[in-house]
Amino acid sequence: MKTVRIPKRKLLFAALAVVAIIGIALVVIDIEASSGDGETNTATKAAADGPPSNTGVTLTEAEVEAATTAAGQALSEIMSLDYAEGREAWEARIEPLCTENGLSFWTGPMFGDQVWPTVVEREYTTQEIEVVDAKVISEGDSPDSIVVEVTLTLTYVLGESDEPIQKESVNQVVMVNQNGDWLTDGPPAPSYWSSEK
Repeated sequence: MKTVRIPKRKLLFAALAVVAIIGIALVVIDIEASSGDGETNTATKAAADGPPSNTGVTLTEAEVEAATTAAGQALSEIMSLDYAEGREAWEARIEPLCTENGLSFWTGPMFGDQVWPTVVEREYTTQEIEVVDAKVISEGDSPDSIVVEVTLTLTYVLGESDEPIQKESVNQVVMVNQNGDWLTDGPPAPSYWSSEK
């Protein structure tokens, strides 16, 4: 009988993926349930009326465009990983696109500390990232923040293989308006997935 060893890192990634899938399923169920009984949930309202801010002011089309463009750019930079570039250069590259909290999330134990050992070990190199779609789906939990869903197509290679791998990735990120600039604050808080919103 063989013993299969699974590193804790892979178990953590699997657990996070399961939580994300359950969260997405809850949002879809909530949207479908709300559309049939006349109620409007936050995501449906944002899609129908434009995203409101926490101050009660609806964002203009230009503000929505700026926020979604910034979200696509930020996630493209965050997901653009290259073992040869190194973690320090990557952190310096994404810093201007993040709030202080966002930078702590992306470079800290929830993302950077988990991803970079694998990037180096597998000699991961991003070749191309295309922003397929970016849209506001909800207001955020804090003032001047919104949740943006960004669909990316990632093309990357592993090790010495010259065979590119292409995957689509759908990500949700909180964007915060700081002094007129939209910066990433990380993914939505777990409370966002609550069916109460």
